[in-house]
Amino acid sequence: MNSHFDKDKYRSCWKKSTLKQEDILNALHLKGFDYSINGIKSWTRKSSNSRPELDTQLALADIFDCTILDFYTDSEEKRRKIAIEEIRKNPNYYLKQLGINAELFTDTNLMNKAIDLLRQIKDI
Repeated sequence: MNSHFDKDKYRSCWKKSTLKQEDILNALHLKGFDYSINGIKSWTRKSSNSRPELDTQLALADIFDCTILDFYTDSEEKRRKIAIEEIRKNPNYYLKQLGINAELFTDTNLMNKAIDLLRQIKDI
């Protein structure tokens, strides 16, 4: 799945923030961005192909207290892949967090089974 800026997901993050579009405009101005209110509004219009630039998306994620992935169509899949990658990099840490003795998993096959177990437990 190709990821792309999703206006509905952006709108959802905006609504959760309870900010008005004028508040977003002012917050962006404080961060050094020069947008008009019409530019801000175009990011939610279905009829518009307009979307914020990447650096603006990063600022918006900060303003909305979310991540830039929250604006994209496949953000849940990306989060899952990132989490699995993290578990694979340091499985002992995550096993310890679950109270499982990592020394029991000296065999690579058993370690992979433990990682699969972690994925199921954490619902990643």
